[in-house]
Amino acid sequence: MARLLAIDWDNREARYVIGATRGSHVNIESAGAIALPDSAGPGGTESELSSQLRAVLAGKAARATTVVGVDRSRIELVSMTLPPASDVELPDMVRNQAMRDNSAIAEDDVLDFVTSDADESGPRAITAVALSRSRLEKIQTIASEAGLAPKSIVVRPYATAGLVLDALENRDQACLVINVLSEEVDLIVLAGGRVVFWRTVRQSGVSRDEAAASRLVAEVQRTLLVAQSRVPGQTAEAVYLCGGLDEHPALAAALRERLPLELVLTDPFAAYAGLDEPPEHPGRFASLVGMLVREIDGGHPIDFLNPRQAPAPADRRRVVSLAAAVVVLLLAMGGYRVWSTFAESDDQIETLTAQLDRLDELAKRNTSKEKAIQLIENWSKDDVNWLDELRDLSIRFPSERDAVVLRMNMSQGRESGGSIDMTGIVRDPVIVSHIENGIRDKYHQISSRHMQEQLQENNYSWHFESSIVVTPREPDQYVSHLPESERPVEPPEAETAPLPKALRERAARNLR
Repeated sequence: MARLLAIDWDNREARYVIGATRGSHVNIESAGAIALPDSAGPGGTESELSSQLRAVLAGKAARATTVVGVDRSRIELVSMTLPPASDVELPDMVRNQAMRDNSAIAEDDVLDFVTSDADESGPRAITAVALSRSRLEKIQTIASEAGLAPKSIVVRPYATAGLVLDALENRDQACLVINVLSEEVDLIVLAGGRVVFWRTVRQSGVSRDEAAASRLVAEVQRTLLVAQSRVPGQTAEAVYLCGGLDEHPALAAALRERLPLELVLTDPFAAYAGLDEPPEHPGRFASLVGMLVREIDGGHPIDFLNPRQAPAPADRRRVVSLAAAVVVLLLAMGGYRVWSTFAESDDQIETLTAQLDRLDELAKRNTSKEKAIQLIENWSKDDVNWLDELRDLSIRFPSERDAVVLRMNMSQGRESGGSIDMTGIVRDPVIVSHIENGIRDKYHQISSRHMQEQLQENNYSWHFESSIVVTPREPDQYVSHLPESERPVEPPEAETAPLPKALRERAARNLR
């Protein structure tokens, strides 16, 4: 019977759950919370937190496998789509793309990730999470001074999701999980047995304050709207609120009143025997119980102590040494015979080798020239009128009150057409749909691959990234700037022609 310990902490309190495994099940032995002074939370004195953990856990967690949870404020989160690649290739590709997309991620940060599926033949949807080296060392110092040696350091929302998935009869069901902590609320969307989207809202008092609960319901509605773009065709069927009705009376009432979804109150300790009296605010312990469940089920989706890494290259020095020894031995044994038998052929071999080297060099230079000529021809064959395109986009784009473009990159396609990659901010995620509808026509194919809420001092709180594939056209076909009376009337098209193969391939690459 193995013993397990799960701990996490925030500015207000540290929480722990101790359990013991019985086969594939876990029994909860102890659970509790430790109130922290302001100086003992993140950014404060680690020794105060360590000493309190040591005192409370003394004699309770001896030789226990320890799992530590971290919250959203300590990590960097990046969503991305990569081209088809094997699982072996993904670690290096994910790190390179994450560092390009988020400048806060450093080379020595610990990075782990999850994929949407195991299909290596199609585009790979990735959620990457990075923990800075300094924060990792700080967590390890706190645990070490408390007499603990963590086996895993995980992300809190994924642990909460593990608890709810373990309780669902249909793991493919789409649902929203709400985990209310002392100062934060985790909002987690599940579909197909995995986490498809999550965010953390910094808000307190939502359980009993009606005004705070109403504000949180508005955040829940925004979360469900964004999550729909991640899983087209699937809609959340229920809301799972971690805790009981006596713990969240105002929030439960607001959710039932304003959301047309079934509300399920989930007690984290209900399905696990052994605990005589649950702690105060049992809903706050959902992620800790989820850590224990994930541990006995075979591992955690995100683990900063055991991240996914590219396999280490084989040590070729030993192989090379053995091969060299064999070669030397063979040469020593047969050298004299080879020299005496083929001495007359040495000059001829040397001459032919030199000729072969010259031909190889000539072939490489010719190949390089041919590639350069082909690239120039492809580039100049179907140019896009970029000034006209820019004017056309400016006319179609929303006003500056709704959206602002932060960065725009226009590039020529390898064979025909071109592409436009742009990054911007909007005041509401619905505006991104308006942008796509306003731009999309037979000359433009647009897709938005990344949308994320960011804290801003102004009204633009949603960050988006979009890619546009542009089909070339003649200058007289740019008519958006003309009055309606001067625009030519185009005959209705029976069916929109498919994009050329080169443009379809360009669009696929833009979704990386």
